[in-house]
Amino acid sequence: MRLIPYLAAGSLALSLAGPALTGLALTGPALAQTSHLCAGVSDTGQDETMAKDFSLKMVYAEPGGAYLGDVSTKIAGPDGKVLVDARCDGPWLLAALPQGSYEVTATFEGQSKTQTVTVGGSGQTEQVIRF
Repeated sequence: MRLIPYLAAGSLALSLAGPALTGLALTGPALAQTSHLCAGVSDTGQDETMAKDFSLKMVYAEPGGAYLGDVSTKIAGPDGKVLVDARCDGPWLLAALPQGSYEVTATFEGQSKTQTVTVGGSGQTEQVIRF
């Protein structure tokens, strides 16, 4: 099992829908063009600051609260079309989605869990999936 401690010092792990970006801090318009990315707890707080710019924050953890990495996630819209398909090394998947209901299926070590998540018109929706 791959665990990431609560206060792990880490760097931003990007999993972008577009071209690969390495060593690049996304802000403003560049961030708005990104449909999703993977992130986690960092010693600099960069990931936490960037997370606020996304409408959905999925968090992956054990029942006791320890963060998990290496989780695959699919997010489908009301029509069943998969909008996000990503594997995150870190414990957060951040997605820029319009207001609405989505079906989120996360898979960790062969176990899948599906939840319906409703994204509001403002602010950020946070959903925790525990394995």
